[in-house]
Amino acid sequence: MSRGGGGIPSWHKAATGLHKVNSVHDFVACAQFLVNEGYVHNDRLCAVGHSAGGLLVGVAINMHPYLFYAAILK
Repeated sequence: MSRGGGGIPSWHKAATGLHKVNSVHDFVACAQFLVNEGYVHNDRLCAVGHSAGGLLVGVAINMHPYLFYAAILK
C-alpha cells in the first residue's frame, strides 16, 4: 500500500501536496520488490490506475520506464 490512501489521516497527509511523490516512491518500491524477489519479471509487470491512481501509475512509468511492461490508465 502506498502513502496517500484513506484510513489513517497521517498516512494520507504524508503523500499530499508537496509530498505526493511519496506515493509514487512507495508504488515503485512495491514493484521493485516483486521483481527482486522473483514474483514477476519486469517484462511481464503491468500496472493499472484509475483517477488519482492513474496519475500515480503514469508518473511511476515516466520515472522508471524499464520497470513496467505495460499500464492501463483510467
